[in-house]
Amino acid sequence: MLTELFLLATLGTEPDSIRYNGRMGELEVSPPKLVDPGINVDGLLDEQAWSTAAILGGFTQYVPVEGVEPSEPTEIRVFYTDEAIYFGIRAYDSDPDEILARFGERDRVTYNDDWVRIILDTFDDRRQAYAFAINPLGLQSDGLIVEGSASGFGGRSGGGRSSGGGGG
Repeated sequence: MLTELFLLATLGTEPDSIRYNGRMGELEVSPPKLVDPGINVDGLLDEQAWSTAAILGGFTQYVPVEGVEPSEPTEIRVFYTDEAIYFGIRAYDSDPDEILARFGERDRVTYNDDWVRIILDTFDDRRQAYAFAINPLGLQSDGLIVEGSASGFGGRSGGGRSSGGGGG
């Protein structure tokens, strides 16, 4: 199951709402800025900073049927500092034995696997964006998506569409 995420990160302002729901058309997020979050990158999301992060949910499925509610929820928490933007992802699955993930070479995410892809339209033009993907085993991919070109993930940009997926 893949979940679509398109995130327009508007940094520099306090969030009007801590929640984002993609199915409700809430496509712009203003994550909170934190000074010293004290994050330990261990996958647990148990630091206090995560409780103050913007909560993103209500994603839509990308594969096998694009635009429908996914069979499993995915929740993403996001905040930023002067140095970095932080994403904490919880991809729920009622049958973890069926999670599809393979090890492989970096920047070669197998799109038949479960994965999460985050697209940041930092140019604010809906034509080019930075994209990051990860599968459940930690295989990472990143790139620049440019409308009308084949740039991005391993030469694949979805035909110039800023679309992505997520694991569940």
